[in-house]
Amino acid sequence: MAGSRRAAFRAGFGTNLLNPKAGIFYMSLIPQFMPHGAPAFGTTLLFTAIDVAELAVWYWLVSGAAAKLAERLRRPRVRRRLEQAAGVAFLGFAANLLADRA
Repeated sequence: MAGSRRAAFRAGFGTNLLNPKAGIFYMSLIPQFMPHGAPAFGTTLLFTAIDVAELAVWYWLVSGAAAKLAERLRRPRVRRRLEQAAGVAFLGFAANLLADRA
């Protein structure tokens, strides 16, 4: 489990580093919040570090909630109910198609 988490982290980290949109976002957003006369490099690094810390906390919370939800969705009773709900939805779609043809 720890190996798969580490591999997933490396893959995500590499994807984010190679994403040009992230760099463009920081270059376009951060300068408008910099105080007048502040050193550009240090202030940019500070604002970026704050954003990265906030995102890390957010993704940690979201992944924890997703893991808890996944545990519940793996239960046989929950899966059966979800399959039943999906079946009812498909029957509703079929009824809608039949009503449109009539």
